[in-house]
Amino acid sequence: MKKFLVLAAMIAATGLCANAEGVYGLIYDHATEPGGGSSEAAPAKSGCASCRSWWGLVATGECGIKDAMRNGDIEELAFYDTITKNILGVKKFTVKAYGE
Repeated sequence: MKKFLVLAAMIAATGLCANAEGVYGLIYDHATEPGGGSSEAAPAKSGCASCRSWWGLVATGECGIKDAMRNGDIEELAFYDTITKNILGVKKFTVKAYGE
């Protein structure tokens, strides 16, 4: 019974760590959502930047739009998407930028 209660508490804590995202799966999610854009630039180039989080306790990485633009050698942003992958609280968040 004690193991069950510990497991239930861990699952509940993982669910409480959810951000205000559009899509969130407690056990598993893998979703791409539209971000936004700032110009009429052609999406000729793309670049990605990623962060990781472990159960909402530790997070590492640089996943800003400017990081994705720098990684793709983009000077003018056309639009960006956000990609979230979560497996049992181990989360990877990626920003993919498109532009010239």
